[in-house]
Amino acid sequence: MLAQINENGEKASPPQEFLMPAKATPIKVIGLAEVLEGMELPIEVSSLAHRFHQQTPSLLSTLGTAEGLGLVKKEGKYVILTDLGLGFLKASDGKISIIRAELRKIEPFKTALELLLKKSSVSAWEVAESLHHKNMFWQQSPEKDEAIVKLLLIEWGIAAELLSYNGKSQQFQIM
Repeated sequence: MLAQINENGEKASPPQEFLMPAKATPIKVIGLAEVLEGMELPIEVSSLAHRFHQQTPSLLSTLGTAEGLGLVKKEGKYVILTDLGLGFLKASDGKISIIRAELRKIEPFKTALELLLKKSSVSAWEVAESLHHKNMFWQQSPEKDEAIVKLLLIEWGIAAELLSYNGKSQQFQIM
């Protein structure tokens, strides 16, 4: 197997799986990108927290999600918009497709889609359980993570037209 080499000629570590923070919402992430567009960049995270009038943990959750989606990049104590983030802001009709494409790469959406390749519908419990088998979780048990997974899949997956949800059966399907 060939090793990945970074720009310094050193062996690069494999990319880490990204588990979306539980408290980040689409409106907060989009709002962050829009605020950054009008600011002189790079900007310090502390200045951004002041501008957003948010507590640091809430901002870091939003920032982490925006970074996981590829819209921003955090370098030390500074934040910048990425090329994808700039393209996202300039897109008039393609914003949902950009988010949908990026969600496919991050958890819990990646696992949900993997499970949906094997069967026609999946529950939040099945996704949470599968994530725990991969040692990826927010809490210490799938039972506690089920509600987080369900919320993220509904808030993000449905909004991005990636998933549909049947409330009666509590099952998700690919749109």
